[in-house]
Amino acid sequence: MIKLINNDAAFNALNPFGIRIKALYAAYGGTHLCRFYQDTLSGAVLAKYGDLLIIDSAVPVSEEIMDFCSVLGVKTILCSGEFELDKGKSAEGYILKYQTSERLQKQSDNMILLNDGFREIYSLLSDSFDSSQLDFSDFYVDISHKVRHGCASSALVFSGNNPVSCAVAPFVSDSGAVISAVCTDKTYRQMGFGRCALLSLVDNLNSIGVSDIYVQIEDNSLLNFYCPLGFNVAGTWQEIKV
Repeated sequence: MIKLINNDAAFNALNPFGIRIKALYAAYGGTHLCRFYQDTLSGAVLAKYGDLLIIDSAVPVSEEIMDFCSVLGVKTILCSGEFELDKGKSAEGYILKYQTSERLQKQSDNMILLNDGFREIYSLLSDSFDSSQLDFSDFYVDISHKVRHGCASSALVFSGNNPVSCAVAPFVSDSGAVISAVCTDKTYRQMGFGRCALLSLVDNLNSIGVSDIYVQIEDNSLLNFYCPLGFNVAGTWQEIKV
């Protein structure tokens, strides 16, 4: 049976899916923006976030959960890539986990703004991704709300007065975080600014007690960027179109 969750007792946040769900509950639990469920048979926890359903499960996703997706009206499922589902994958890739205990040297001569500068971060993100998928108002309201509630974090790096690179973790719980993007202005790439943004964000997360830090990549070439900075492959993820 799948039941509605009204508290966070079922959230373990032991992987990027659980961290996403726990962070969303801390930010939007009790509102109409997200709904949270648990499959009492398998223990799987689900979060409906817009038209996305995030599934945190230690066992393969059941047919009951898949049928429940149709009832909820979700368009996309995000879950572990280890599960074989009778649906077409729209995206997939590696989960990387930050595992180094060695403090890596950042560029120290650049100004770094933590948890602020969201308009500049939006500009960097929209230049790197499809801007039609990223509305500024939605982005600003969401990220600023999450940061105020301790459920997100960001780092913005400047070269002089110019914002040139950012790293964003839109899902932060008490022990874990999921980084979604590291972007650098085209003019300033291959100069170490992305590295500086990422490590500044990691350092800030570590400083507030967040130890399990993940990033999900779709482009395997990004392994060449993340792995030398202490991230190692820890699993796979997939998105399924319903």
